[in-house]
Amino acid sequence: MTHMQTLLMWDSATKTSHTKHDAFQDPFERPEWQPFMPWVNMLQALSRKH
Repeated sequence: MTHMQTLLMWDSATKTSHTKHDAFQDPFERPEWQPFMPWVNMLQALSRKH
């Protein structure tokens, strides 16, 4: 399992019922993810190199 899959699984597991209204929303666009975006982008770049 990749880091991205783990993050997405954690993100979907922590959503409460009132935040699941938009199933197609990019989870990384949510405000609570913004402090982590540099790390997420770096992980995505690293995963593309392999």
